[in-house]
Amino acid sequence: MTWQAKSYKAGDEHGILALRRAVFGQVDPVRARLNAWKWQFLNNPAGRGFIMLAEDQGRIVGQYAAIPVRMLVGGVETLCGYSCDTMVHPRCQGRRIFTSLARQVYAHMESEHGIGAVWGFPNKNSMPGFTRSLGWRRVGDLLARVGFTSFSALLKADWAPKLGPGWEDVPMERISPQFDALWEAHKPREGVIQVRDRAYLQWRYLDLPDFGYKVFGLFNAGRLKGYYTLRVQHVAGLKVCVLADCFPLDSIKVMEQAVKAAKFRAASLGCFMLTAMFPISRNGLASRLGFYPVPRAAAPKVFHLAGRFEGGDAKSWMDPLRWHLTLGDTDVV
Repeated sequence: MTWQAKSYKAGDEHGILALRRAVFGQVDPVRARLNAWKWQFLNNPAGRGFIMLAEDQGRIVGQYAAIPVRMLVGGVETLCGYSCDTMVHPRCQGRRIFTSLARQVYAHMESEHGIGAVWGFPNKNSMPGFTRSLGWRRVGDLLARVGFTSFSALLKADWAPKLGPGWEDVPMERISPQFDALWEAHKPREGVIQVRDRAYLQWRYLDLPDFGYKVFGLFNAGRLKGYYTLRVQHVAGLKVCVLADCFPLDSIKVMEQAVKAAKFRAASLGCFMLTAMFPISRNGLASRLGFYPVPRAAAPKVFHLAGRFEGGDAKSWMDPLRWHLTLGDTDVV
């Protein structure tokens, strides 16, 4: 039978999650839970998600979705879309579901919300569909880097990071207003970055405890100077601590203290390896901080950054050196 396109309506999330289990199995089981779906698509402080579904004989067999994200592009805040959770049931592939739903989502985003830019990390299977049929352009590939945690900390019962004089890292149960001031003081005036203010950080890392994120504020003499975020994951059978986010990147001194603290904290979580993704323009800093590129052949994941950029500053969007991205900007961490 012929499938039918429909907009999301309340209650469809149960069919969407059933589709997710059929397509992805147990990959990232947290995202297969109802509370995680609501967190991602209903409770995002930037707005509710944009979702088009394919239905066949009363069952949801396909989805194209994007969530709104606030981006700073050349110092100007703009609302964009982040493409995520694209899926078509294995028995329904080859029926043009993916491209048809995507076009309808883009038309709605542009006509109803004035959103002309959408980006994400298509995998190798979906990339051809994005670039050939949907007007996407490939920006560049990013690889995670790997560093080693503090071996001395692994051998000690005292897990307190040994930072410089006056420095301390503090576990954050809530994101305080100080983080807004930190963002305003250090947000890049050039390039492309997702807004990292209090509202975003609280939602992204702390509003859903199931993910297990740990946010640490980095203070010097009682003043917030930066932060970093950790999450333990299992990669290729290894227990690895992920440095999901770290800010700001414009202060080497702060970054050095943040990474030193992160390596101690990762060791306290039983991990001897710490992985992170740095902006391409910060590769030199990443090496200085003890993070080394994983050979492409051995990398568990290559992040193919791409997007559909209608209007605006195309030069900024298409230059991989202008993007300020961490693993927290992806939907796999």
